[in-house]
Amino acid sequence: ERHYPQGPLAAHVLGYVTAEGGGRIGMEAVLDKRLTDVTTRSTPAELSIDLRVQGALEDELARGMRLVDAVGGAGIVLDVDTGEVLALASLPSFDPNHISTENVAYMFNRVTNQVYELGSTFKPLTVAAGIDAGTIRDMGRRYSARPFPIGGFTIKDSHSLGDSLNTPEMLIHSSNVVTAHMVEEMGADRLRKVMASLHMNERAKIELPAKGFPIWAAGDWPLLRGMTVGYGHGIAVTPLHLASAYAAMVNGGMWRPATMRKIEPGKAPRGERVFKASTSARMRQLLRAITLYGTGR
Repeated sequence: ERHYPQGPLAAHVLGYVTAEGGGRIGMEAVLDKRLTDVTTRSTPAELSIDLRVQGALEDELARGMRLVDAVGGAGIVLDVDTGEVLALASLPSFDPNHISTENVAYMFNRVTNQVYELGSTFKPLTVAAGIDAGTIRDMGRRYSARPFPIGGFTIKDSHSLGDSLNTPEMLIHSSNVVTAHMVEEMGADRLRKVMASLHMNERAKIELPAKGFPIWAAGDWPLLRGMTVGYGHGIAVTPLHLASAYAAMVNGGMWRPATMRKIEPGKAPRGERVFKASTSARMRQLLRAITLYGTGR
């Protein structure tokens, strides 16, 4: 018999145990064999989750959902240097102590299993790719911010941002137009390779069993596809994909798989280099500007 004293807290991480004793969804399913084998079940299986962070995340998500009358919410807190998941929440949640028909409807994990076009959150990744490629060198250089036609479409911003913007201003004001110009200079193929190196073209790397497959355009990308991906459309990934990509962007440039398991100090995987360390340092400055002066306040 299994009892969950925290109720629905971290339910999508933990999962639940059926009346027959088998683990379902979450880490109960992943660790089912270990937790039921007589030779290993007495050994603790320590997860990376911090219950204090988990509680704070779920409270903030629930508050945000009430403010905008949302049908669901997803959130993750990731250690950027190790890939450890400190908190992961998909709301509405369910109580693993009381599995019912209503609860089953809430077991879908929006963080790892649902793919979304994540929009402007991709713009910093595009800038990082451009800095790495050497096409973005001067932070003061100005790009046209005027709408322009391409391939039968018009790329424009939600409102006029003036005639021109530099790179920090583009991120602060979140300009689709300037992002498209940056992709044009960098090349759609270069952006595609960076996105692939961030594993945006495959299921998210984590132990949890339910992992959605991204909507990814196979083959070479035409320029218009590269432009729209540059500002987060024409590609759909999970929130976990995005969190892991941001971790690589800010931790010195190393991509590591997310993990639900506690990692001993100094034992984090080496990871794969995606961005230069100097690019990562510059991106931390630019992201800080977005939170101080821009759309991320």
